[in-house]
Amino acid sequence: MSLVLNEEQHLLKNSARDFLSANSPVEAFRALRDKKATDENYSDETWQQMIELGWPAITIDEAHDGLGFGYKGLGLILEEMGQRLVQSPLLSSIVLCASVIELIGTPEQKSTYLPKLAAGEITMAFAFEEALRHTGLANVQCQALAQSGKVTLSGEKKCVLNAAKADYVMVIARSSDKQLGAYVIENNASGMSISPFRLLDGTLAHHIRFENTAAVEHVQDASLSADDVLTALHNTLARVRTALAAEMLGGSLGMFQVTMAYLKEREQFDVKIGSFQALKHRASQMFVQLELAKSCVLSALNAIDDNADDLQELACLAKAQLNDTFILVTDEATQMHGGMGVTDELDVGLFLKRARVYTQLFGDSNHLRDEYATLKGY
Repeated sequence: MSLVLNEEQHLLKNSARDFLSANSPVEAFRALRDKKATDENYSDETWQQMIELGWPAITIDEAHDGLGFGYKGLGLILEEMGQRLVQSPLLSSIVLCASVIELIGTPEQKSTYLPKLAAGEITMAFAFEEALRHTGLANVQCQALAQSGKVTLSGEKKCVLNAAKADYVMVIARSSDKQLGAYVIENNASGMSISPFRLLDGTLAHHIRFENTAAVEHVQDASLSADDVLTALHNTLARVRTALAAEMLGGSLGMFQVTMAYLKEREQFDVKIGSFQALKHRASQMFVQLELAKSCVLSALNAIDDNADDLQELACLAKAQLNDTFILVTDEATQMHGGMGVTDELDVGLFLKRARVYTQLFGDSNHLRDEYATLKGY
């Protein structure tokens, strides 16, 4: 398992950095946040440029018109996005929905949806959570009932990302025999109601209620057992946790760099505050945690590409580590910037709020440590 980048991965990372710095800096996120639109969570123009760069196709197999570059490549892009608070449908459409289709879909479903997702022709939202905190697959209660040759969904999903503009919504629901499954519905289908709300960091999410909403697809190959589907859904959660960890790593590295630059230029008592021993110690602690975080994220990304048996454990480890690291770095950045750190005009506050949101998505540190312990047999 390599924890270093090869030449192609370095080129991808550098090209992503150059593109995002020029086209989607933090100021772009701030402007989008300030619009307070109820149906807009990302820039259509920037998303179209990402499509032209081939980013949605990076993890999708070449057999389905993807690039097959792997999650390590996508992780590098997400890291650069995290440094600039960039929003896009990559997590919901590619990491979540495309993963489910890849892992448990029929050959026909794969050939129908994966090429369109890779080309950016469609986007999908992933409706999973049913509480305001992540509680895992065991607590899914949304019902999928088969009647007269069709499946209808009833229930409520919380905090669905990128739901307003998605073409389809993939819903994780429980059938009459209590088995979990993935169901695709057309957005704004009959019996479906969407309520927008703002998260702490200013990004948009939606609560969705289903009342006998007809499903277009039940994503599941007939050869798979209920246990196979459950394993695939757990692995999908592992993928999104790893992707979120990569994005949080980018945010953490960005805030660390900004804070170190500030310590070298801010003066107090006629000396640079970076010369104060107490601040040196705190900066050293951040550096050590960031180095550990890098290894955790790369290990989890490699595990996805290698289809490793310990993927779920490594994903829990990576997300838990980045939850703690992102909070540590943004807290320290806020404090080291003094009174300016709590003003909205400074970017530090935006990252501080993003850390609070992302640490809750798909598992906070307590949940992930408990899941890790369970996977290890404790």
